[in-house]
Amino acid sequence: MKKLLFVLLVLFVTSAYSQDDDFNNGIDFSGVGTEPFWSLKIDIEKGISFNTSGDELKIETGIPESTSGNNKSGIIYSAESEKFNVKVRINKESCNDGMSDNPYPYSVKVTITRKGYKEIREFSGCGNYTYNSLLNDIWALVNFKGTDIKDIKDLNSKPYIEIHIKENKIGGNASCNEFYGTVEVMGDKIVIADYITQTKMNCSEMNFEMNFLQALSGKTLQYKIEKLKLYLISNGETIMEFNKMD
Repeated sequence: MKKLLFVLLVLFVTSAYSQDDDFNNGIDFSGVGTEPFWSLKIDIEKGISFNTSGDELKIETGIPESTSGNNKSGIIYSAESEKFNVKVRINKESCNDGMSDNPYPYSVKVTITRKGYKEIREFSGCGNYTYNSLLNDIWALVNFKGTDIKDIKDLNSKPYIEIHIKENKIGGNASCNEFYGTVEVMGDKIVIADYITQTKMNCSEMNFEMNFLQALSGKTLQYKIEKLKLYLISNGETIMEFNKMD
């Protein structure tokens, strides 16, 4: 019976959509739940979509507002449709939907109120942010803040980054030292932790390495992948360009 329910959940939630389909369609976060089966899609720039099995509830909202939750790991998205107010609380914690053996990285709580009524409905489940799966690779730096690295004289070796999305890891070489850190990919954004660990080699030229790591450490950067090239963008300006490494 449990397997049958899981099959029904998968069919209801995914239909013909994959993680990459969601990302390509502008979805930033996807959530699921049971009792009843429900699915959630958040497009930060357009709205929230929520529906239950059998379309008992089918809600499309306007652009959501986001606020921090009660702890650093949480975020709340609030939006409204013509008839409903919708609040989605997302917490960074391992979550199991009770049907599959694969944990999700986030727990989700959806609160829905019908305008003009006191009744509040709550739905609990799990979810994850979408991402471009091509990002999960090794990328060689070719341009840094508008300068081709061929024209940078103080490089000791060619810098590169390596991203492991599911493990929340970023690493690579900054020209002299190797570095390691944690990263979270949320839609088309890369959130890099403040603390980056480095090896302790002392090369003759260190200025580029310092500037490179400062441009990554503690930053939230937009990313774009086109024709095997990765672009990291800050405040609308491309600050790094990489080529995919074979």
